[in-house]
This record gives sequence, C-alpha cells and structure tokens, in this order.
Amino acid sequence: SPNGAHVAWVTYDAEDQTDVELYLWTPAVGFRVFEINASNIAHLANRRRWHGRPTGVWWTSDNRLCVAWSHTYVTPMGQDHAGGDAPDKSDIYLLATYDIDAHTGDWSLGEVWGKSDRFQRLISVSPDASGTRVACLVRNRPVSGFGAANLAHYKVVVHAGDMQANLQHPQVWKGLDSDHGRRSLDWGPSAV
Repeated sequence: SPNGAHVAWVTYDAEDQTDVELYLWTPAVGFRVFEINASNIAHLANRRRWHGRPTGVWWTSDNRLCVAWSHTYVTPMGQDHAGGDAPDKSDIYLLATYDIDAHTGDWSLGEVWGKSDRFQRLISVSPDASGTRVACLVRNRPVSGFGAANLAHYKVVVHAGDMQANLQHPQVWKGLDSDHGRRSLDWGPSAV
C-alpha cells in the first residue's frame, strides 16, 4: 500500500491455471496472512459457475485495495487457462475496492464499481496514480451474428466509479492482414 502498512500478492499455479489466489499481509499485526476471494461478489456476475480470479491488483492513494476479478485468469505474459479461445458467456469481470483495517489487517468489501458485459475477457489493467480510474484491456466477442463464436477483438474500457466508456483507439491495430489488421480476427489495441 502507499503508506507501507499492507502487502498484497497473487499466487498462480502454472500446472492448474485455474488456481489463482490473492493474499494480504499487514506486517504490524505479525504473521497473520489473509486470503481474499470473490465469494462475496460472485452473485453480481449473474452466472451460476462464475469463479472470480484476481487478474489485476492495485492500491488507491488512500490505501484501499482494488481488485479486478475475472472468470478467466490471464497471466502477465498473456496466457490464459481457456487456451486462447474466444471469450464465452462466463467471461465477465468485476472491479472491487476493499477497506483494510490498519490495526488488525482485517478486510471488508467497500464497493463494486465496475462490471463488464458477458463475452469480455479481461487481459490487463492500468490504473491512474490515484487508483480510482482504470483502463482495462479486454478481449471482446460479439454476442451474435454469423461466425460470432470465432470472432474476437480487443478494446480498452475505462472505468471511473460507476461510469465506464470504450476508448476509441483506431491508430493501434493487431494483426497482419491488409488495412492494418482491420480485416483479421484479432484487432484492436495491443496494450494499455
């Protein structure tokens, strides 16, 4: 945390790519480590088998912990447990803020302030200096249409409180096809 009172980290099992855990430690209270999970917000995803994995973790300037929970965990190197397949209806992400007690290290859910639509796989997050606004790189799949199951593109979604907006980013494209990749299946921004 910015004041040095807390440490948060994510563990990832490369063999079982669905085993991703978030831990919190407050050194002032000794060797007491907490596991933070998405069980208290899973109902907000409106999916029966949604399991939140901590894809992004950052601190706000006032020492609150923010977590981007996503059904499909994507490593910092871009590998996911779905084998790179296009997003499905379980691919939803939620952004949550947690309050941490400086004396006990206990955590509590402060608020859930960002929720994606279905078919949106969170790739990475990039918060601003205050930690209250974040740009999310998302792999998006059309919900319907001819060949929609195979089509996917990348976009940037900016979240600030309850507001969210898609960033129009036409100058950065992925893919090697003609027209700077716009006709390929994977196109859009490549990083945030």
